[in-house]
Amino acid sequence: MLFSNNPNTLKTIISNYVAKETLATSEDFIAFDKKFQEESSLFVYSNIPVLYDNMYSLADRATKTQLRKNKDFIICFPQVGFQLTPDENLFESTMVVNYQDVDEVKTNAQFKTIQVVNKVASTETEITDAIFILKPIYPTDLNAKSFLKRYSNGTTRFEVDLKDGLKNGRYEEYYANGEKKITGRFRKDVQVGTWRYYNRDGELLHKKRF
Repeated sequence: MLFSNNPNTLKTIISNYVAKETLATSEDFIAFDKKFQEESSLFVYSNIPVLYDNMYSLADRATKTQLRKNKDFIICFPQVGFQLTPDENLFESTMVVNYQDVDEVKTNAQFKTIQVVNKVASTETEITDAIFILKPIYPTDLNAKSFLKRYSNGTTRFEVDLKDGLKNGRYEEYYANGEKKITGRFRKDVQVGTWRYYNRDGELLHKKRF
């Protein structure tokens, strides 16, 4: 049974379970978990590359700069676990930290994220349809008419219309300088119509019909 004060947290957990993207189906975690006792009073596990992405998205500009500089050092320890097990009137503590070559970490399917590859020539004319693959958007208020997210400098990152908690209506994404980047529409959480991609000067570079 799951409880949360945010319906989007529940939605994410359920979606990951249906897609079998949980620790119970992770070969890396299953192998790592064997280094600990089966029962304990406390067990903490951290997937550092995933934690890094979450920290980065919440950090201010100065912290993001430091995180970028130290990313390879941080994620080369991809798994960290800590366990407390009762031992008479005390606790036996166990901590395991895995080290892995950073290039291996980056190619590990468990840590891969969607990479938008723009095949941009010097004239900026060759752009793939992959640029319209958007990261998941989880509105914080399912009763709101729209959802907006900002850059650390205060400018709008993107804004999307909502209906009953689903993306429904216009979607507009911007560069940090305020110039429009992507425009399109959703219908019941699905991209529809013609989507357009612009460069920082406002020039239309690519469009796709959904």
